[in-house]
Amino acid sequence: MYEITQRTQAPYRAVCYIVCTWSDGSRTSASGVVVGVNDVLTAMHAVYDTSRGGWAQQISISPAADTAPSLVQPLGVYTDWGRISTRTGNWDQDGDGLLTTAEAQWDLAVIGMQSRIGDVTGWVGSADTANSLSGLMVGYPSRGTGMMAEQVFATASTRYGVFEVQSILGPGASGGPLLQTQADGSIYAVGVLSAGSMAGKNSTYAGLYGSGTWDWFTQALVSNDDLLSGTASMQDDYAASVQTTARLSLGMAVAARLEQLGDVDWFWVELAAGVYRFEALGVSTGQGTLGDPVVALRATDGTPLAQDDDSGTGLNARLEYTVVQPGRYYVAVSAPASSPAGTTGTYQVQATLVTGALAQGTPGPDTATSSTRDDWFQAGAGTDRWVLHGVRADYAVAQVAGTQWATSDTVVGRDGRDTLLEVERLVFADRVLALDLGMNEPAGRASLLLGVALGPQALHNAALVGALVGYFDGGASLQQGAQLLVDSGVLAQLAGGADNASFVRLVYRNAVGEWPSAQTQAALAQYLDAGLFSQADMFRAVAELPVNQQHIDLVGLQARGLEYTV
Repeated sequence: MYEITQRTQAPYRAVCYIVCTWSDGSRTSASGVVVGVNDVLTAMHAVYDTSRGGWAQQISISPAADTAPSLVQPLGVYTDWGRISTRTGNWDQDGDGLLTTAEAQWDLAVIGMQSRIGDVTGWVGSADTANSLSGLMVGYPSRGTGMMAEQVFATASTRYGVFEVQSILGPGASGGPLLQTQADGSIYAVGVLSAGSMAGKNSTYAGLYGSGTWDWFTQALVSNDDLLSGTASMQDDYAASVQTTARLSLGMAVAARLEQLGDVDWFWVELAAGVYRFEALGVSTGQGTLGDPVVALRATDGTPLAQDDDSGTGLNARLEYTVVQPGRYYVAVSAPASSPAGTTGTYQVQATLVTGALAQGTPGPDTATSSTRDDWFQAGAGTDRWVLHGVRADYAVAQVAGTQWATSDTVVGRDGRDTLLEVERLVFADRVLALDLGMNEPAGRASLLLGVALGPQALHNAALVGALVGYFDGGASLQQGAQLLVDSGVLAQLAGGADNASFVRLVYRNAVGEWPSAQTQAALAQYLDAGLFSQADMFRAVAELPVNQQHIDLVGLQARGLEYTV
């Protein structure tokens, strides 16, 4: 055990020294931790004791305090508590005044403050971790010289919602947090000190992972929101459907909250053609208590269009979307079903116009060129090309949704970030990226044909891919491409003979990835020998089979594009 001297630094500035005054005039000390803008987590027995008359009458909370040789309160003292939410009605269920392991799992309380203590202290995240872990126990034991801590290994019980630790801080540390540091450096409270034995030098921490505890905890945080000035009248029961009455106006933030796990709020907004940014803002930027907001855009009929989780600051959500058809849309705010940052709480949502300058293509093939601006281009019918000034390796390319793609130039001041709709080809200085990879589109046909003729490895031959894509750009069908390979003798050369058996062996191996059995080969060759199929017919049919699509990873190609050279 060692003393924390840098108490005003995170996360220690969120650890609190708690003094309770009881109806019998006695006073006790305990510990706690700030876990929300007005929420302090501690042990229930620190604020409720039947032997002292029930609930504490007065509670003073001093974050980052020093207690020896005298009380020092660098971040002030808070006495304006308004509500105490507890995991159970009475922690001492057997009435013996002692905490058993079974009782310890319910020994949790959240003190709701009427002031924003978290704005001063900051707060640690919370997590319902159910695994054993290395952590830091922190608190104010009476035998210590102030805020004390120790690095420990905490064993998660498989029977009760508690952590067992083979060490102890001592009386006065009750309610102090067990903190876990994640791989990314973020720190979460996973439990609070409930009981311990000085003789046995062991401690029991009430975990947030116990059965039903996490739901109670998150609801307790949400219920405290109305203690803060101005939030009691906040509209928060927004329907998750097109019947919602909540409206967004461009450039205006709306404050709301997710009240319980699984809650989703919809807001309607009228949008003209243009590019818009939709944001859901929470803890990461101090605009709410929701730790991990998710924002989504839905069409007039409620159909999902796009969604984002963590593209904003921290865990905030930030989505940009190009609206082509003017009308009413719906912005939906939710949270992941399970997130260490929390799934309920307050947030702000807003919609802003990024640019109304949406360049439109013609009904025929278009070729347009990127500029130093962040361009937005919607092509029309035909094979449309977007020309960039650098080589392929200089750009990040990502499919946003459907036919919407985004490019980002890593060279500053050249092509910027472009958003493209219905563009079939990205033309770089050294190669082309084909995006038209549907089964009936030119690059898609080229992929299917190459898969059967030469196998998936042929898709890495950029020159060969380019030649075939050019051929299908001319309007040829997959059947015509197959017939050309047969008539030119290319397939016979690849198969080692023009006979049907050799043909079957070639297309089966390339499409499936293994040689056919003798029985399968004979059966397929019989179709050809009997004149039921021509070689071109069978080639096309095999090319379109799901097994060939899977073998060449057509779905993956559709998500990343197919590179070729000309």
